[in-house]
Amino acid sequence: LIVCGFYLLLRFAMIYIHVAYSKTYSTFQSQPTKYMIYNLLFLPFLAFTQSIVPSDLLIVFLKKLTIFSKNYSIETLNSIPFNSFLEGQVLFIVCISVSLILILTGLVVYLKNKKTALAKNVFLGILLVLVNTPIFALSPERSGIVYVLDSRNLYIPVLGFSIFIVVGLFLILKQNIRKTGLILLPILLINMYLLFNKVSDV
Repeated sequence: LIVCGFYLLLRFAMIYIHVAYSKTYSTFQSQPTKYMIYNLLFLPFLAFTQSIVPSDLLIVFLKKLTIFSKNYSIETLNSIPFNSFLEGQVLFIVCISVSLILILTGLVVYLKNKKTALAKNVFLGILLVLVNTPIFALSPERSGIVYVLDSRNLYIPVLGFSIFIVVGLFLILKQNIRKTGLILLPILLINMYLLFNKVSDV
C-alpha cells in the first residue's frame, strides 16, 4: 500500500512539477483541462477492450468491416480524414461499448456468486483495469483525446483483465475446470501467435 501510495503521489505530482526533459512545465501546460478530464474518464474503458484485442487488430477489423459493407468508395476508404475518423471516433465507440458489456456482465457474475471467495477476484480484476489506467492521462506533453493506448501502458490492465476473464468464466461454467480450460486455450494460443509475430517483426 505504501508503494502504491508513493507511485500515485509521483504520478499526480506531474500535474504541477516541472519535468526536466520536457518542453512544458506540467500536464496542464501540455493539454487543455477538458481533454485531460475526458481522458481520465474514458481511458479505463478503452483499456478494458484493448487489453483483450490490440488496437491495431481492432482497426484492421473495422476497416475490413467497412470494405465489406460497400457503402463507401475506394477513394473515401483511402482518404486520411476517413481513416482518422475510423481510428478515432469509431474505435472509441466500439471500445466503450464492449467494455461496458463486459463490466456489466462481470458485475452480474460477481453479485450472483458473491458468497464464494472467488467472486471477489472478478471485482478485483475490474478494479485493476479501471484504477490503473486514468493516471496515464496525466502524462506531460500528452495532447488531445486518446483513442489508442500504448502496449506499455497496458501491463497492469492486462493482468487485471486476465484475472477477470479466467475467474468470471470459471464461475459462469459452474467451476468446471475442463470447460474453462477449453474456452481459454484458443484465446491463449491466438495471443501467443500474435506475440510471436510482433517479436519477429521487430
